[in-house]
Amino acid sequence: AEGAELFARQCLSSVVNPKQDVEPGYWVVYMWKQLMGTRVHNASQAQGPGPALPQPLRAYCHSTSTGTRLTVLIVNINDQAVAVDLVLPTGVALPAVRTEFHFGQNSTTDAITINGVVPEFTDNGAGRPEVPGSTRSTTEALIVEARSFVFATFDLAAHD
Repeated sequence: AEGAELFARQCLSSVVNPKQDVEPGYWVVYMWKQLMGTRVHNASQAQGPGPALPQPLRAYCHSTSTGTRLTVLIVNINDQAVAVDLVLPTGVALPAVRTEFHFGQNSTTDAITINGVVPEFTDNGAGRPEVPGSTRSTTEALIVEARSFVFATFDLAAHD
């Protein structure tokens, strides 16, 4: 999958704001590398009893090589928000909480936001920026705003 990271960065950056002068790719790649892991899982859209999810909606699912964290990336390039119920792969127990990283756009400055905050490069002592996630119960639907994407992580080690 040579070039996959560049492709993902360009695609995800253009979802948030295709006309943005400053490329937000750094934050997309940084979060991808921090969260997505190396093991790839099938991510599909099952139709439940409610109305069909709008298209195009994309989902990706990766886990760490040790299987201690699973991350689902949902991309919504629609002009309306979507509520998504996440079901983990067969054999993976659902932990009580998940951590979400919502990428969007600041309505006044057009800057990229993560969980509603414009990210800044502040060193956390380990030479990496710190990006706090938002913790939610896994029983809640995951809301993906219009023209945005969300990384949702599940700490599987804490569930054992």
